[in-house]
Order: sequence, then C-alpha cells, then structure tokens
Amino acid sequence: MKIVKFLSNYFEIIPETKNDFISITDNSGIDDLEDGLQMQCSEKLELNYIVTRNIKDFSLSKVKPILPEDFLKLCNRS
Repeated sequence: MKIVKFLSNYFEIIPETKNDFISITDNSGIDDLEDGLQMQCSEKLELNYIVTRNIKDFSLSKVKPILPEDFLKLCNRS
C-alpha cells in the first residue's frame, strides 16, 4: 500500500465509467476485464503507453504496451 501511495504522487489515477465497463463487456475479443479497462481508458485519454509485464495480453490495444524497464529507459532519456 505504501508503494501505491508513493506512486500516486507521480501518476494520474484514471477513473473508469459505466460506459467503459459496458464497452469492454461487449467486446468479445477481450477476456480480462482489468486489461480491457486499461486499454479502454488509455485509449480514451490518448496515452502513449501501457506499462505492463504482460505485453501479450495487450495485443488488441491501440495504445502501445511496453515493459517497465523500457519505460524507465524512456524516462531516463528525458
């Protein structure tokens, strides 16, 4: 919990709506609700990346999934 609290100081928490849930449950190509919500919300907010250790779970994502270590490399370039 301490780590989540710490990270919330650096990242925006994206709220999910009823329409987000409905959109995901209506999509037969998405089996995992949490992954689907991440895809839905990241697309809606036009984010650059989804940071995940499960790249394969985001094959349908319009937002590029990247590994945490690759994200950190991008951050170090800035």
